[in-house]
Amino acid sequence: MNKRQKSAVETKRKLISAGLELIKEKGFDAINVEDITKKAGVAKGTFYTYFKRKEDIVMEISRTPFGEIADEIEQMENAELFDKLRHYFRRFMEQVEFCGIQICRECSCTVRKQATENKR
Repeated sequence: MNKRQKSAVETKRKLISAGLELIKEKGFDAINVEDITKKAGVAKGTFYTYFKRKEDIVMEISRTPFGEIADEIEQMENAELFDKLRHYFRRFMEQVEFCGIQICRECSCTVRKQATENKR
């Protein structure tokens, strides 16, 4: 990875970190792109290099941990349904504790909204 690519990864990480912190503090609906970029220490336009809209940052925040949970469940192919569900809910609650309930709520709403839009 060259210096420019490393800088881009770091900028995106700053935006995600700032978004997570602000959502935990104030809630998703109480913040805007400008709040996120100000906290991250980048120009407002920089946000749009990485994300199309504010909702996209929530999907990015949740993508890694929830993708990991899905992979873990998939690897439990011989496990009973009850064990898979127990594992899912335990890991989900770990994410709620780490990210905060606001992120989980918004992620759920965003996923529902996208599914509805995809049906159209």
